[in-house]
Amino acid sequence: MTNRDQDDPKARALARAGTLHPNPDQVADELFQANPFFDPRDGLQVKYEMLRRVRVDGHTVSRAAASCGLSRPTYYQARDERNAAFASLEQTIAYVGEVLVGICDQM
Repeated sequence: MTNRDQDDPKARALARAGTLHPNPDQVADELFQANPFFDPRDGLQVKYEMLRRVRVDGHTVSRAAASCGLSRPTYYQARDERNAAFASLEQTIAYVGEVLVGICDQM
């Protein structure tokens, strides 16, 4: 964290959460340059947009990773983490559905 970031409450919060982008100055994606909503210091937001660029906008992995100041292995790690999170969510939803059906059957 730079000295400037130490004075910024958002940067401190991102650092505490472990989501402060290590190289925000390397984020060149136009979304982060043109719109103040997109904060290149927010590593989670940068990774999300990198994944979205590939999946929705059809960018290559190399292009998306480079424009976000990240590496290709970071893309694949973020993709795998996202997929694991969705799989876990789907299992939870299925379990809750089974529990609810069981409760309704007992009524």
